[in-house]
Amino acid sequence: MKKKIFILILAVIIFIFSGCVININKKQLDLNGYWKYSVPGAYEYSDGFIIIDQKDDVCTFISSIGNYGLRQSEYKILENGLEIEQEDYLEGVQLLSGEILPDGTYTVLEQKLGIIDNFKIDIFQNLVYVIDEEELKLLKKDSNRKTHLKGFEPENIDKYLSNYEASFHCTKDYENIFKSGEEYKIYFDLNAYEELPSCSLDGTVTFANGDQNQSFNINFMEWYSLIVYNDYYKHKYISSSIDLNGENFIFTCMTETIFDPLYGMGFIGIENHGLVKFTEIH
Repeated sequence: MKKKIFILILAVIIFIFSGCVININKKQLDLNGYWKYSVPGAYEYSDGFIIIDQKDDVCTFISSIGNYGLRQSEYKILENGLEIEQEDYLEGVQLLSGEILPDGTYTVLEQKLGIIDNFKIDIFQNLVYVIDEEELKLLKKDSNRKTHLKGFEPENIDKYLSNYEASFHCTKDYENIFKSGEEYKIYFDLNAYEELPSCSLDGTVTFANGDQNQSFNINFMEWYSLIVYNDYYKHKYISSSIDLNGENFIFTCMTETIFDPLYGMGFIGIENHGLVKFTEIH
């Protein structure tokens, strides 16, 4: 009899304790702040590559998409991951079942399944569904692991760039702006994006060659670093899209070794017009 009472009391305690843990986890989940992004075993982006703004069970991810600017995505927090719903126009799409959907606009539901806590978002599986005639149909499925790790506020881009001297060596003429064989020093006057200070959506870039100075507005500029796990060296990147009176001048510069400056080709449209270089000031 005592044994039965003991087992009953123990079961009640476990039930109460389990319920408390679930409630506490929900109440204590706080994803607000800066995050790194990584693919385990492959690479890891630097602190501040992503910022999350959480309100109740909805969190907004703001992240870089390279020279195209920033992407903002709103996810609902599930017990086993994240979910995003959006309207997309689908054309020539075949479901995993083999069914081919008629072209049109559909509600697309993406679920990122995994484990979430205040310091790590570990995604093990992605499922993408299409809602067709009120039926949920599986479009894509993958088990590529992706991880977000809590990070720190990144360094302001204007301050970061003050550590470098930048230049552009032109190898192909462009209108009356760049002349082949000429070397241009590059100066930046940027306003860091408030939420993600490692990038800027507002500012000017000046190309200086002798007495000639030409200034242009930027579309987007950022810095970040990337650790590749096969060498564990922190590769540094600086990329930008600059508005040359209607045409975009785009570059992404990176380091190859710990001693190298950052190098990258400068493209206008699809044509390579020369070499952009950032040399660290010692």
